[in-house]
Amino acid sequence: MIKTTPFALVAALALGACAQPNTSASIAPGTTVYAGSEVGRAMSTTENCRIAGVRQVVINGDSAADQRQANARRTTGTLLGGATGAVIGNQIGGGSGKKAATVIGAIVGASVGQGAAERADAQARLRSGLEYTVQVGNQRRVVVQEYNGVVIQRGQSCRLVGHGSNIRVMPS
Repeated sequence: MIKTTPFALVAALALGACAQPNTSASIAPGTTVYAGSEVGRAMSTTENCRIAGVRQVVINGDSAADQRQANARRTTGTLLGGATGAVIGNQIGGGSGKKAATVIGAIVGASVGQGAAERADAQARLRSGLEYTVQVGNQRRVVVQEYNGVVIQRGQSCRLVGHGSNIRVMPS
């Protein structure tokens, strides 16, 4: 009975690794999710503007730095899961059966560790942000997404800082 407990644990972990990440669990229905690369994009810049609207959004961090962190988490999860699976597998059987159980435990553990790291990474990449609708003059509106920072209220004067597609909304 003691020897079946690690097997049951490995089987349960393997089934858990097959589950799909649920990144929408903490996002309210109707919330807009932006990619991190979309933050700060606008069509043009100007100095004179007014905030026409502000709303909360979720930004999915997809920058190169976010990707490097995700890769590091996946590698760590895979290695720790594999090591844990090998230790658990090593407790099963004897002789060549013990070796096979160790190898299988390492493989299953690596898969479980990688799956857990991917689910954690998907949630960690989501950040709160703001979407500003900015009135530029009388004719044009520009929409800019920002990571949470200084909240500029609707009706407040502002300025757009930057050039090309790299724009930030700043209070006047």
